This record gives sequence, structure tokens and C-alpha cells, in this order.
Amino acid sequence: MVFDITHCCIKLYRFQFDNLLFTMICNFFLIFAISSQFILCQDAPRITPFNFPTNPMIGRSILVYCLAETGTQPIRYQWLRNNQPIDETNSLENGIKQIVEPITNAFGLIIQSVEAKHSGNYTCSASNLFGDDKFTSPLIIKGPPIWMNTSNSVIDVQHDQPLNLFCLAGGFPIPIISWKKIDQSKPTNS
Repeated sequence: MVFDITHCCIKLYRFQFDNLLFTMICNFFLIFAISSQFILCQDAPRITPFNFPTNPMIGRSILVYCLAETGTQPIRYQWLRNNQPIDETNSLENGIKQIVEPITNAFGLIIQSVEAKHSGNYTCSASNLFGDDKFTSPLIIKGPPIWMNTSNSVIDVQHDQPLNLFCLAGGFPIPIISWKKIDQSKPTNS
């Protein structure tokens, strides 16, 4: 006898086969364990899609939850930012905190005092013995340009020697950097 159980979803089925009563508990897709009277469906996690606010304000906090809508426990969660794990060390330095919501066991991510540097692609991954799933959502923080690295304002240069000037700015949208040469023949205001 063949049973199609590809569409089970937390249901209890009772059926009789060769004069034996079987109970089938199905949680989503995969039959894994069979005992003399139980067929248990155990499955990989499947993450509920999540999104960040569309126009987060600089200085405010953001909270987003990751939850596996299906999956056999225990489920292990992990947050990544731009494909790099968010761990305790780098998260506290950047004002990012990971929490577990006690009622639903959702895995939360709090970004305190949002800044342009928090922009990126955030991924929640969930895994258990039966597989894994991940979901990625972009966080875009619009903010004014921020100077991240510049050369000194006064540099001594030797004639016919190369000169390297550095200028790096952050922000979103990505700042456009332009250089202008000050005309030495005109007096400058100080």
C-alpha cells in the first residue's frame, strides 16, 4: 500500500493496514521514523519571510524576527550580515543584539540607534537534523555622506614626486566624490 503524504501539515491520521491500526503524525513533508504503530513525519525548517522597515530613521531602533514556520525541533538559528556571521563580539560593538522571543522561540535581531553603517543584506538561517533554510532581506539606511577617511589637509610634496590623496565617504545613496584644484593665483579665505 502506498500513501501520498507530501501535503501533510501538522495532522494526525489513523489508518488500518493488514489488520493493524497505525497512527501517522505528520508535521510537513518527510517521513523519517517508523515504529510498529507510529509513522512520524519530521522535516527541515522553513523560514517565514521577514522585511525591514522601508524608511528607517537614523537614531531609532529596529527589531525584526526570524521564525521557522515548520521544522522539527531543535532548530538552530543564526543571523548573518552580508554573508558574515553576526557574533557576540562584533554585534555588541555595532549596536546589534540577538534575542530569543520566549513564547514563539522566534530569533530576533535588534539594531539600536540605526546608522548608515548598518545598511546591508541580513540573512537568517535555520537548521536541524533534517535540513536547513535561509532568508535574506536588505536593510537600506538613507543618510547624509559621512567622511570615513581623508588625507591630511596640508601635505608637503617634493617636485616631480608622486602624490597620493585619499578620500573615502559612506552613506546611502552612495556619495559621489569629486576633486577640485584650488587656483593658487587667487587668494583663499581662511
